[in-house]
Amino acid sequence: MNRMKPRQLVLLVIAACVAVPLVAAGCGGGSGSSSSSSETGSSGGGEKSPSGIEIPKATIGYVEPAAVDEVTNRNVSQLKAAAKELGWEVKFTNAQGDFSKVISAVEGDVNAGVDAIILGSTDAKLVRQPLLKAEQAGIPAIVIGGEVEEDPLYVAQYTENEPLMSTMLTEKMVEDLGGKGTVAAMEIGQLTSGITRAEAREEVLEGSGVELVDSQEGDLADPIQGTKKIASSMLSSNPGLSAMWLVYDYMMPPTLETMETMGDKTTEVYTWFAGPENVEKLRQNPQVKALVEDNFDHTALIAMDQLAANVAEGAEINPNALEECPLQYEVIEKENAPPPGELKWPLPENLAPFVANWKAGKFGQGAGCGPKNGEEG
Repeated sequence: MNRMKPRQLVLLVIAACVAVPLVAAGCGGGSGSSSSSSETGSSGGGEKSPSGIEIPKATIGYVEPAAVDEVTNRNVSQLKAAAKELGWEVKFTNAQGDFSKVISAVEGDVNAGVDAIILGSTDAKLVRQPLLKAEQAGIPAIVIGGEVEEDPLYVAQYTENEPLMSTMLTEKMVEDLGGKGTVAAMEIGQLTSGITRAEAREEVLEGSGVELVDSQEGDLADPIQGTKKIASSMLSSNPGLSAMWLVYDYMMPPTLETMETMGDKTTEVYTWFAGPENVEKLRQNPQVKALVEDNFDHTALIAMDQLAANVAEGAEINPNALEECPLQYEVIEKENAPPPGELKWPLPENLAPFVANWKAGKFGQGAGCGPKNGEEG
């Protein structure tokens, strides 16, 4: 069912890189305890939101399995900002890597009668029972962020294009290496996004002249020390290694630390996401060559835009909305890196065209879409 109950509005999303011991949401490193919060707007049925948007009040249940990294928190910040503009309440839960809390949060949101559920980067099979309850209650569930398996329990899946990002990053690596050399890859085969990123990498490397000489599974249970151990093993076993390809960005800091400890000054590093901290490493460390980036928070905005159309007009949630108003992708190097402390696509600038549409009574139309990737503007 692609329509929320008229009485309510709740949104549940799990995005980007859910793991069993959920360490990589977007997927960066970090730590902290689980948390839950509720933020309420002042709009009621038939009233205007604080921003003057005419839309009924709604409640969104939003659950992130591990909002501990920079890229996932883009979605958290943007979704809350969008809800504030609409005058909606958000019941937010950061499970901080404890998957039992993800399940409990979804069940709690269903029992509370939210209007929609939004989940961040979570395969539906991992929360099947509460999602079935949501479906039976007529509460739509949407997943945002990183790629997950297709599943009808999600009325829409607004997630980034992992094969495209991996292809762009790997092609850049092959170009930098002049079409020859050796590469070691850290992978995460437990996650859908990790699997598809690795598959796309292999397609690019096949016949390229760049040889994959080592591939090891990252340690989700011990992301810092586990990554250091793997990096040490790769560097020791492959003297003169040309590059390291890291499937998730949380792997970069411990890998760079290991390189420094071992005196490696030549192996190049390629990984995901150009948040301020990663860009600073790109600027300061000549071994960090490229980061593949997107406007990740756009997945949250598309979800909120579709829910706004559902609430305001009774429109069905469009599962193809992100394809019609796609994410933007770019390989970031020193030359095109954003200014210190900033993003390539700043969050306020991403939100502004959506708010302008909502104030004009335009819901579910996307905003700030620009040309699709590969097309000329």
